[in-house]
Amino acid sequence: MSALEEQIAVTEEAEATTARARVRARSGDSRPKRPLSAFALFTRDARADVRRLMPDAPLTDVLKVIGKRWKEAPDTTRARYEKLAHEQAPAQDAAAAAAAASALQAQVEHAYAAAEDARRQRDDIQAASRASMDAFAAENDELRSQVDSLLAKLRNACRGC
Repeated sequence: MSALEEQIAVTEEAEATTARARVRARSGDSRPKRPLSAFALFTRDARADVRRLMPDAPLTDVLKVIGKRWKEAPDTTRARYEKLAHEQAPAQDAAAAAAAASALQAQVEHAYAAAEDARRQRDDIQAASRASMDAFAAENDELRSQVDSLLAKLRNACRGC
C-alpha cells in the first residue's frame, strides 16, 4: 500500500469515527450515563501519572500501560476501585429514575396540553354551531311571522268572497 493510500484510509477512518461520535452525542445527550467500572475509575486516576512519565506517547500507548498496571495491581487496589464503582451504582440508578420521572412528567404535561387544546376546539365548534342554530332559528321565526301575516291577509281577503 502506498503512502497516499494509507493517508486516504486513515482519513476515511477518522471521518467515520467523527460521524459516529456526532450520532452518539445527538442521541444520548440527555440520557443518564452508566456508572463507571472499576477499571474506568482506575484509568481516570492513573492517566495523569502515566502522562507525566510518558508526555509524548500516543493515547494507545498510555492506555496499554494503564491496562498493564491494572492487571498487575494488588487485590487491595482492585477491591478499592470495585467498591467505588459499586457505590456509584445507586447514584446512577437514582439519576436514571429522576430522568425517567422527568420524561414521564413531560409526557403528562404534553397530554394535558393536547386535551386542553381539544377541549377549546370542541367549545369553539359548539359555540359556532350554537350561533349558526340561533341565526337559523331567528330567520325561521321571521319567515314564520311573514307566512302567518300572509295567511291572515289571505283569510281576510277570502271572508269577503
